[in-house]
Amino acid sequence: MKIPIGNLYFMLLYAWDALEVADETLGDAEASTAPIDLFARLLVSRAERLIRVGLHRSYKKDREEIPGLRGRINVNDSIKTGNLTSGRLVCEFDELTYANLKNQIIRATLSMLTKVDGLDPEIAAGARKAEGRMAHIAPVVLSNMIFEKVSFDRNTAQYRFPIQICRFLYEQLAPVRSSGKYVFAEFNEERLATLFEEFLRNFYKREQTMYPQVKRERFQWRASSDIDKAIEYLPRMETDISLLSGSERLVIEAKFYEEPLRSRYETSKKTFVSAHLYQVSAYLNNLSAIDGRSSRALIIYPRVKDDFDFQYRLLSHQVRVAAVDLSLPTVALRTRLLALLQVVS
Repeated sequence: MKIPIGNLYFMLLYAWDALEVADETLGDAEASTAPIDLFARLLVSRAERLIRVGLHRSYKKDREEIPGLRGRINVNDSIKTGNLTSGRLVCEFDELTYANLKNQIIRATLSMLTKVDGLDPEIAAGARKAEGRMAHIAPVVLSNMIFEKVSFDRNTAQYRFPIQICRFLYEQLAPVRSSGKYVFAEFNEERLATLFEEFLRNFYKREQTMYPQVKRERFQWRASSDIDKAIEYLPRMETDISLLSGSERLVIEAKFYEEPLRSRYETSKKTFVSAHLYQVSAYLNNLSAIDGRSSRALIIYPRVKDDFDFQYRLLSHQVRVAAVDLSLPTVALRTRLLALLQVVS
């Protein structure tokens, strides 16, 4: 499924909760014809901005044998060295340094960009220049664990967006065996499915006003058994998105499927994936029993071949199943998504 670069970026901004940079990065999105060029350009421009205004420095604990005194003396280690008579002490002190995790991640990602096959030469040159300006900062070996260690406060809030881009590039750049180069990997269906869900959740959190609460809901089956332990074997249920008001609940399931309408045999008629309807039906029946809210559901598929917007009543619950064209201009896409929240009489 092909999603225009501008729309892909629009979805990522919501998924990353980074809409505050939308206006200032619009030019980068419009100037790019390939995803790698867009995200590389964004990182280079953000890195240059951080360098221009001053990279963040943080305190790092250091331990060193030095002549004289600095910070706190490690008495035991100083005695072990046998250098006390010459005035050399093992000291522990805090050093203000640029070599913190955020700067190290940015430098390491810029280094990766300089080795990407097919990257626009001008952007690659910009990456080399920005990396050179950070040469005093040792890069870190990137990993998911490294990104999990990063945290932000009000003094480092400007790093949040470039670090998100770094993580995105780390996940999308695949090494070419034995060449030392990287290629930008196409989005697979699993990655797009995750993005689609995160985009919808944050979009509705920001853009709609009908429901004060937007979240995922985790809950157990409303079930009983003569054997107490048997209940433990029932799987937990979790909605993709729940929109809640005082008396109402709208459960939204984001289903990123190339073919939501399928036929079992070549000559048979197409139907929706039955498991998706069973799923929302189970959610609605169990959620209504938990808190008494009137509950309905919306299943959203990206439009590929078939365009549809159907409404059903499954037992006592209203269920709407609709396709959304992700290639629409962003203003029209926003209007379409908000319209899906309305109750169709």
